[in-house]
Amino acid sequence: MAIVEEKNSDKPMDPQREELQSLVKKASGPISHYWPMKTFIHHNPLHGLEGLHFEEAIKEAEKIFRGDGYLQNKENRIYYKKGRITEEALNNALDEVSKDTSISLGGKNVSHHEFLKTIFINGTGKVAKDASAAVFKSQSNQSELQSLIDALQNSQKIDENKESLKDYANRERDELATKYTLAEWCEQSLGIKVGFQLNNEVIKWVSGFLDEGHAHWSMPMREKSFYANWKELAVEDTSGSLSGIPDWKNKIKSLPDLPEDTISQCMSELFIPKDLWIGYFSLHLSQLAGWTGFLKWRSEQVKYEWQNAFPIDLTQYLAVRVFYEKEMIDLACRTKLDIPGTYNSIKDFLEKNSNGYGLYKDSQTRGLPEAIEDSVDLSMFDQDPLPINDINQAAFSLISKWEQLRNQQEIIVQALTVMHLAKHLNVTVQDILKGGLTPLNTLIGWAEEFPESMHGPVWLKALESSFINGFVKRFSPNIENLKKIDSGEEKPLVSRPFSQTLFCIDVRSENFRRKLEEIDDHETFGYAGFFGIPLCYQGFSDDYQTDQCPVLLIPNNLIIEKPRNDHAQTTQHFLERKKYGRDAHTLLHDLKENVITPYIMVEAIGWFFGFRLFGQTLHPKLFNKGLTWLKKPFKVPLATSVTVDKKENTDVGKEGTIQTGFNLDEQARFVENAIRILGFTTFSRLILLCGHGSTSDNNPFESALDCGACGGNHGSANARALAVMANNPEVRKILAEKGLEIPADTHFLPAQHDTTTDEIAFFDLENLPATHQQDLSKLQRDFKEAGEMNSRERLPRMPDEPELTGNFNALNRAKIRSMDWSQVRPEWGLSGHTAFIAGRRKLTQGMDLEGRTFLHSYDSSKDPDGNALEVIMTAPMIVGQWINMEHYFSTVDVNVYGAGSKAYHNVVGNVGVMFGTQSDLSIGLPVQTVMDGEKPYHEPMRLFVIIEAPRKMIDAIISKHEMLQGLIGNQWLHIVSLDREDMEFYQRQPTSGWNHIAR
Repeated sequence: MAIVEEKNSDKPMDPQREELQSLVKKASGPISHYWPMKTFIHHNPLHGLEGLHFEEAIKEAEKIFRGDGYLQNKENRIYYKKGRITEEALNNALDEVSKDTSISLGGKNVSHHEFLKTIFINGTGKVAKDASAAVFKSQSNQSELQSLIDALQNSQKIDENKESLKDYANRERDELATKYTLAEWCEQSLGIKVGFQLNNEVIKWVSGFLDEGHAHWSMPMREKSFYANWKELAVEDTSGSLSGIPDWKNKIKSLPDLPEDTISQCMSELFIPKDLWIGYFSLHLSQLAGWTGFLKWRSEQVKYEWQNAFPIDLTQYLAVRVFYEKEMIDLACRTKLDIPGTYNSIKDFLEKNSNGYGLYKDSQTRGLPEAIEDSVDLSMFDQDPLPINDINQAAFSLISKWEQLRNQQEIIVQALTVMHLAKHLNVTVQDILKGGLTPLNTLIGWAEEFPESMHGPVWLKALESSFINGFVKRFSPNIENLKKIDSGEEKPLVSRPFSQTLFCIDVRSENFRRKLEEIDDHETFGYAGFFGIPLCYQGFSDDYQTDQCPVLLIPNNLIIEKPRNDHAQTTQHFLERKKYGRDAHTLLHDLKENVITPYIMVEAIGWFFGFRLFGQTLHPKLFNKGLTWLKKPFKVPLATSVTVDKKENTDVGKEGTIQTGFNLDEQARFVENAIRILGFTTFSRLILLCGHGSTSDNNPFESALDCGACGGNHGSANARALAVMANNPEVRKILAEKGLEIPADTHFLPAQHDTTTDEIAFFDLENLPATHQQDLSKLQRDFKEAGEMNSRERLPRMPDEPELTGNFNALNRAKIRSMDWSQVRPEWGLSGHTAFIAGRRKLTQGMDLEGRTFLHSYDSSKDPDGNALEVIMTAPMIVGQWINMEHYFSTVDVNVYGAGSKAYHNVVGNVGVMFGTQSDLSIGLPVQTVMDGEKPYHEPMRLFVIIEAPRKMIDAIISKHEMLQGLIGNQWLHIVSLDREDMEFYQRQPTSGWNHIAR
């Protein structure tokens, strides 16, 4: 792929253009990066707002993205009824928001706390005004309700809530260009799909430009940059003319050559005040947050070959978008209102026609009350342009009647609310009315001060408190044993285990580790799945390199997979077969996408595709067995190895050069870090380095199931690299000089756990000494048994899986799930996680944590200066927080922050998925990952990080890192210390230090 140099990069930018770019950058702050789906990276969709407190960030995100930030109240009430949220936790959470006041209702004293608890558990009972009449008629106790209505006629709350026809115009004047773009206002107010058309036009151009080899026919001239490409091609596009925009071609031709100038010109012509530009740009960028998130990520990747070849950035994107908006809203406003489509014209229209516009808007949104409809010629509202003078006259004559009817609806709403509250407070309506208007107004006031839209933060605190208070109690038996060991009362058994295995900290490893330990004397550890080695990996015959580390890190070293030296002839055969396979795939692709040949193909070989479709859906295992048999003559097994030794200044085809391999000191450091951080006390003959990945057919989200610490890739490359380093005699010699003796008969062996099938693949067995073959055979048997036990435990959690009983082969069933094309949920992945624990294995050993906990091995007694803990808190813990926030927000609003249902997904551009043929790029996780039918499978709460270390050590690390101070201080995650000094739990509070948690 050609790499184009950035044009005019050495010339200083004009100050006005530089200022414009600065405004765009600030506006893009709330937009979270979105990585290509081939290396799905779990991320916080509100990452750009992490500088705010969690609750404030959610409020801001609701304005920008229009997404819910908390689980629905009905789901929280279900948690409460089932005991998942305890009464004590709810009471404590309500204590923080309740006032020290009460009212007397018929002799019963009702505190504000009791009132809040009532509406949290039973709802406020508030109904929509438009439904109030129907609800009123359905009530059986009409007389009581009528007495409430009579009493409320003179209530001050009615006066406070009185509606006016002018409210619509006044509110929209304030919200124009601050809460809504002009295009959104046109769509919501005029019923013209300006926003829809605008998004479709932008998607059409952006998806074509950002394509990475998926499109049948690629967009021409992309090397010119997105804006220049659009400007040239849009002249030939008829969509503008077909939409009715006059002089379409000349308008595009006359646009400035630079996107910054186009934005400035369009914003000036829209008359939007400059102090609103940042917020206005944010509104535009959030309209298609998936595309702009990916665009933002790509534009910042200086070594990304697609970006270097076809440059694009948010400034270019906005230039195209605001141009379309300017033209579309001008056409819409002139058509419907007979005014120019500008900020000033719209505000002026709303101010001059506030009553008439209110009547029009009320008819379009809620529908006019029946008594009003009879007095209005409704055909006026369908005319283009609107006869606004006639509508103003109609509104003027109906103002009093309309306000009276709407206020009567408000009285009924409040009466129904009071009836609902009386029932659940165990008082009668007469008890309330005996006190006059004061208790009545107080009740209504309390309900209005705490509407159901404000319940989310309290429910979340109650859910989290219920979890952590119950969770820490489960550790008591293990903690008592640890206290005896630490005090010397008991001596730990120090014997050489049969094997030791380093698993990723991934929650899916927790189950497997537990099962393996039950089988025999197998010691397990948890370590971030990239095994502390940030590397770039080039697989043999792979088209692309992969960055095998958390996205927080940038790898500077390349590891290359190559055939083993004694396999030259086999390598030649392998490459030939690989070439034949690629040529056949290319030919088939070209035949399918050609204009003419598909007609012939359907007749000739269409049956073959149907055969595979039915095979992989109805009988996936049988079909794959047959397919494997057919492919066997064409497959050439090839033994490979990975290079880890340094080669100076090796050009690997990326921009600039990158170092191939690591020097001996670097290799020794990686091995030493792993051993010291994990707290090894002895070494077994076989130490397994077990990365993880997943296998599932027909699943665009497959990489979301892979190793997040390896950048959304399989972890075998890192395991193989560390094994080569740890087995190197020269590396061991360096470690010995540092007092770290690895026995001569200890061999490190790389492997990979397939989390979907629970199979373990072993690598580089050619390096295994003959003396260890018997050990390996037993280890393979034990791992297979552990896999069967693990599948047997986890598969019944799948909604579509019958309970496994008797001699049912669980591994076989898991394998079938990975092959089945109709399977939308091959595994639960990381869904359901709740906590991240950094501590000794004896703290959690034997506990069934249900595959919901990240486990990182750590022994603070071997880390007196806290260096190892600092690495854990600034890398794996942060990745865990990203994973947690991805799952949290995908659960609370799967359509805004998640990816919706897989059933409607189409892959686009090899970068992501969208709904149907045109939509925003779907970010986040799909319904099938976080939901079990209509109810959440993942419990959305912030991650609890439990660290077995002194509080003062944790505080010292936090004080050194602004990132940690922000995340913890703003309550994006919770820090809990199991203090080694007294082995008690303490939760860190943003302002009040550490609070003890009883166990």
